[in-house]
Amino acid sequence: MALKAIVPVFTLVFAALIIKSNGSEENFSREEDLELERQLKMLNKPAIKTIKTEYGDIFDCVDIYEQPAFDHPLLKNHKIQMIPSFLANRSTSKQEASSMARVVGLPDGGCPQGSVPIRRTNKEELRNARKFFNHENGTAMPNANDQNKVYGTRFVANVWGLQLEEGQANCYKNTGCYNTLCSGFVQIDTQIPLGAYLEPLSVYKGPQYEIHVEIYKDLSSDGNWWLVLSDNKPVGYWPFELFSGLPDHATNLEWGGYVHGPRGKQSPPMGSGHFSRRHTFGTTCFVKEIHLMDNYRSFYDPKGKYIYFGTGKRFYQQSGICGQDGHGCSMYFGGTGW
Repeated sequence: MALKAIVPVFTLVFAALIIKSNGSEENFSREEDLELERQLKMLNKPAIKTIKTEYGDIFDCVDIYEQPAFDHPLLKNHKIQMIPSFLANRSTSKQEASSMARVVGLPDGGCPQGSVPIRRTNKEELRNARKFFNHENGTAMPNANDQNKVYGTRFVANVWGLQLEEGQANCYKNTGCYNTLCSGFVQIDTQIPLGAYLEPLSVYKGPQYEIHVEIYKDLSSDGNWWLVLSDNKPVGYWPFELFSGLPDHATNLEWGGYVHGPRGKQSPPMGSGHFSRRHTFGTTCFVKEIHLMDNYRSFYDPKGKYIYFGTGKRFYQQSGICGQDGHGCSMYFGGTGW
């Protein structure tokens, strides 16, 4: 069993899901096993330096130009953008700072200049990803459908730890992957990789710890979609070449969670592991202070005009509120699983 920080998921340009493995091995043919070995060789690049974290994860420092992103056929001639052309000005109050979860960077200063950290993948993770399409799912995904052109989102999410068995994978309409299991995301930061841990974690009916997230299109460059974390920390980006259906802007954005488990088996909990029947701060997973970005690179409060909250499913619920709890538009989601 592994205790990991589960962060609310956003699907502006990708979605993340969690698969709970019950420890049973699925039979793979020799051909399938050889294919997994081939994929592992592509994912786990030669390392300039290897770092093992206190949590047991292994990160390889890979030449920035040799990272898995550039195995994607659409990125063969991609020119790396080392930093976004702008970072939004966002001040953090003392109260916000005291409740902010820390992204645990790699020890010893991370990777050397010219290389980036890529989490080492094992065969079991690839097997879980393969089994994804045969799993039942639960979702809790409110959305914003803005008639205006939307170029990004900013939000604050609280961080929880759930007891889950090993095995994580994701997909969004057969495209996209969790972290770097599929090529595409270009890692830039040398110390904060995808897959990094967060601490401290929120406590049920106790202190809540949050992370600030921005995903937006860089309008002054070729149009890469950047991931920026708390304190204006650019982690990396999804290159514009990957999005034939998103060449200029977005009209639909989603926040929330996905979970997946084997058919007929108990599915994993979502969020805090508690239902979101009420807008109760401190008991369930939330995404608050939701903002959208316009073509002037300004983040604005939609004030609920375009935010739609569904009812969720039996075992996973979602609810939302705008302008009544002091946090702008907020949504709450989660559940116990079944």
